Amino acid sequence: MEKILSAIQNEMWDEALQLFLDYTNENKINEEVCVVGATILEHFGDKESTFDMIQAGLKFNLKNYELYLLLGNYHCEINQDKAYLSYENALFYAQKYGTEEDVEIIEGIIADFKKNNIVNVNELLIVLIEGEDKKYTQSCIESIDNTCLRSVYDFIILDIGNRENRTKQINKVVSDAVSDVDLCILSTDIIVTDNAIYNMRMALYEDEKVGAVSAVSNYAYYKQVPAYDKVKDFNEGIYFAQLNNIPQIYPYESKCALDTSFYIMRREIIDKIFPLDTTFSSEAFQNLDMGLRVVKSGFKNIVCWNSYIYRYVGTQSQDVELKMIENDKEKIKDKWGFSPEYYMNTRRELVEMIDHPKNSSIDVLEIGAGLGSTLARVQYLYPNAMVHGLEIVEKVADFASKYVDMRCCNIETFCFGKDEKYDYVICGDVLEHLVDPYSVVNKIREVLKPGGCIIASIPNILNADVIYELLHGNFTYQDAGILDRTHLRFFTQNEVVKLFEERGFKITRIIGSSNPAESTSAHKEFFDKLLSIEGVVDKSQFEVIQYMLCAEKVY
Repeated sequence: MEKILSAIQNEMWDEALQLFLDYTNENKINEEVCVVGATILEHFGDKESTFDMIQAGLKFNLKNYELYLLLGNYHCEINQDKAYLSYENALFYAQKYGTEEDVEIIEGIIADFKKNNIVNVNELLIVLIEGEDKKYTQSCIESIDNTCLRSVYDFIILDIGNRENRTKQINKVVSDAVSDVDLCILSTDIIVTDNAIYNMRMALYEDEKVGAVSAVSNYAYYKQVPAYDKVKDFNEGIYFAQLNNIPQIYPYESKCALDTSFYIMRREIIDKIFPLDTTFSSEAFQNLDMGLRVVKSGFKNIVCWNSYIYRYVGTQSQDVELKMIENDKEKIKDKWGFSPEYYMNTRRELVEMIDHPKNSSIDVLEIGAGLGSTLARVQYLYPNAMVHGLEIVEKVADFASKYVDMRCCNIETFCFGKDEKYDYVICGDVLEHLVDPYSVVNKIREVLKPGGCIIASIPNILNADVIYELLHGNFTYQDAGILDRTHLRFFTQNEVVKLFEERGFKITRIIGSSNPAESTSAHKEFFDKLLSIEGVVDKSQFEVIQYMLCAEKVY
């Protein structure tokens, strides 16, 4: 390593690179090796490898300020605001763990950068929302102070007390306090983790159209919970944050609504969003309404997946919230002309059936795309993908078109363009609503590329709950579920297979979802007798509520 450092000092870069490659072939890397490697790769202008080396080093030590300096250099030519934020983060960690000399050097770098570049980063006003349970407030404040440079933020504690007055009090404090700052709303039952605020601010300044950013957590609305089932308490949450809160190339997912227990809003849109609508009493629907207003204003809501925070949530507060949610459902439908929570469901289980490398330039169409949440998920996981949606409800399609490519149409009468070709067409709970799903499957086959796939979910009419009622003389339509009153066609597993295989497809994967409340175990004696009849299908087919499948075009 000494020879490599000597070559760098003497600016013998070719020699330094060769020595570094030889060294890493024979030795394990660590954070120091990553700092050296990133320095060399930066000289040669290899930005992709430089970032990879910085990221690798931060996996060893999330608080290595030298690596944030290098990350600032990386962003200089790409995004000066993100470069500045990275230099600030380097200063924060240097103040905590570095020498006075290192701190002075970084302060000089920041001063020179601000002198020679236009920096648009605002300071942060954090409004701490304190509810009836105040036992976590001091820990919340300390967690902010322990993870964020003190000079970049100020905070106000807002004692809500009565939840019914929550929105009015937030509106007042924002009206009185906000000037040239970005706004952070933070519940005091949250513990801010290392890099959480830094990564969220990096997301906020990703581009000028980002209006609001939210973190992910162990408890969050709108599926902002990582697919990680080991976070069962505070210590596991902090451990997960150390693994998760590392800079990534693009850890951002667009949403039509965010969990606002911890979010940051860009100064430029605060006047467009505030005052918040006092009609809604629940936190969930206040979140939803605010997110929709952000999109309507021409900005984006972003979930920052590399910003994980831990939240303490009591069962009592959850019960109160659920009651308020029920009261708000009709209110939000009346305001927007549709039920946003119905149309914003993200079908992660269908997206997971896409079988392409993450850097693939795939073309994806979703039929019945709602507010575009599933397409936004595809775009997040496949940054090079081109995503498109078709939605039959005009108001929903019009709104979704503000942040994703969306057309309003009825797929049964719609004519595709002659040049339209897709790798995947997603039909989540669509085909059962159609008069003629068979013709639509044929139509989709024509616009699929060779080897292209339909990814679909279809309810199972053979489900135990339905069959039990049917054999007792009941076939009662409902507002939702398998017997949704808008369902026109019904399928068993055999009929699902025929729907695709008779139209030039091969089913490459099919799985069934189930629910114990709608399974044979709920009517054990009845199904034991039914299953004893010769020729009755296997018990497993009665357990399924819905089939999810991937069908590949073969001709």
